[in-house]
Amino acid sequence: MGMISGLTLNAHNLVALYVAALQALAHGTRHIVDSMNARGYKIDTIFLTGGMAKNELFVQITADVTRCRVVLAKQSEAVLLGSAILAAVASKQYVDLYAAMKAMNRVGAVFEATKDASVTSFHDTKHKIFHLQYQHQLELRKLEGLL
Repeated sequence: MGMISGLTLNAHNLVALYVAALQALAHGTRHIVDSMNARGYKIDTIFLTGGMAKNELFVQITADVTRCRVVLAKQSEAVLLGSAILAAVASKQYVDLYAAMKAMNRVGAVFEATKDASVTSFHDTKHKIFHLQYQHQLELRKLEGLL
């Protein structure tokens, strides 16, 4: 369930809505990373593939929101690369998946989180809001009998 209210179809509102959608995806990722790190993991790097990896604005927002390094594969078509890796192992070109992945995959662009304190503070505040909204969504779902 979600809600958007008070928007008109002017260009400023559409851009704001687009950026907000990218930020929401990044905050969802931060929620996962924070939850895992709170349970003993030490996640500081995200390997991003798929269509959104081609969107540099989204990749940078993800780095800024999560404060993780975001690494893209040099080969942007992850499904094709994965298929080629599996084929190489199946045809005995490599002894196992790890060897094939190491030989056939290369790091492409690397995005670092900004060091700008105002950007970090902005995203920290937005994440608090995201988390409160997430908790409210869970409460609403319980009331509706969906949880």
